[in-house]
Amino acid sequence: MKLAESKDPTVRRGNWRLLSLDPGTDHYGFAALKFRNQAVAVVRCGMFSETMKELKDDQVLHDDVRAYLARFEWLLRKSRANHVGAERYVPRRQGISNESVNMMLGNTVGYAASTGVRTSLFLAATWKLRLKRVLDLDDMYVRCKPVPDHAVDAVLIGLFTAEKLGHYKIDKLTKQRQATLCNDIKRRFIDLRTAKKGVKRRATTRKRRRR
Repeated sequence: MKLAESKDPTVRRGNWRLLSLDPGTDHYGFAALKFRNQAVAVVRCGMFSETMKELKDDQVLHDDVRAYLARFEWLLRKSRANHVGAERYVPRRQGISNESVNMMLGNTVGYAASTGVRTSLFLAATWKLRLKRVLDLDDMYVRCKPVPDHAVDAVLIGLFTAEKLGHYKIDKLTKQRQATLCNDIKRRFIDLRTAKKGVKRRATTRKRRRR
């Protein structure tokens, strides 16, 4: 496979787009973010649908890889990302999920590189430590409910990636901006596993009095 020439992620500082990922076999969060003049907008965030879980059956593995790449290609195209940021997966214990997640990351980096898009990988401890200096992660998860934590993490990984590449400053994430970010996450959430958009809100209706 011929690799395309890598694009410089700092070329388009004025309007820079990022696809960020929090990979997992059962819970895989993603976020498409847009940065302009140190401001961030959540274009879309959600839960990834096609993940890889079976490595022993050759046919299932083949089908899973094709499905995963098809979905990732769709996300990359829809987000128009200049860069991809993802959490590195560090095994906590032995199991098939360790191999599956790292195989998904390998396919991610490879496909993105074939289109000229670079990928940055970060340890969970690294990006979480940086975010914790500015916000309370547990409180962030609660305020963003019922959006899954993994989708919120994907957004936060995106902020960390953008800061590393000079497109955002996490220190500017004030309490008010945190609240705005949570609202954006709720409005822009989509669960690709069920194809449901947004977070349902209870609507209060008043019964009209009969005249």
